[in-house]
Amino acid sequence: QILERIGMPEDALACGVHPPWYDDAALELARRGEEPRAIHNNCSGKHANMLALCRLYGWDPEGYYKKEHPVQRRIMEEIRSFTGLTEEQLVVGTDGCGVPVFGLPLRRMAWAYALLADPRDLPRKKGEAARRITKAMAGCPMLVAGTGRLDTELMEAGSGEIVAKLGSEAVYCLALLERGWGVALKVEDGSLRALGPAVMALLAKFDILTDALPQQRKVVLHNHRGEVIGHLAARGID
Repeated sequence: QILERIGMPEDALACGVHPPWYDDAALELARRGEEPRAIHNNCSGKHANMLALCRLYGWDPEGYYKKEHPVQRRIMEEIRSFTGLTEEQLVVGTDGCGVPVFGLPLRRMAWAYALLADPRDLPRKKGEAARRITKAMAGCPMLVAGTGRLDTELMEAGSGEIVAKLGSEAVYCLALLERGWGVALKVEDGSLRALGPAVMALLAKFDILTDALPQQRKVVLHNHRGEVIGHLAARGID
């Protein structure tokens, strides 16, 4: 729908191709004998909106994913604005979908999400944009991640007061809207399976969602016979 609204073809997406992350969707695609396409990439929405930015400002969309393109320069400006870092202080790499990705301290990630949660110190237009973003994410959590995903389940349980977003290599950020807080954490080895228990334990420390999402708080492990053989849980968060 985004591509249709901006009049761009699907082959304009430069994110690459992978099967849908949701197993049922991937199986249904295979049953129909269809190959995965760029729109099935988990970053296709981000890329579609980068193309929309090109349309908005009249920039040539060719090479929009490259570091030197005006789209990526504008994104860099916003990252600097929200984190308080200079371009030289940011580590710039290449994401799995081909666009520049930024390395920065967790404290600065949390600061950026705190500004999303409480944008009163931002310039007026930027503050309005931040409120619009958090309202959209908290109001449509299924569009942020999907079925069974931590982001979606947290925002559904948070009843409009939590914005949550997973990043590559088990980076996780939250904006706690009611309190005006930002939270950032990273699983050191990049394993996603530890995120649910860690995030839920951290929220429980602040008396947030203490009884919600037991399936994320304590992940039960089964063997191939269906027997319970253990669980994943967080400890030592104080």
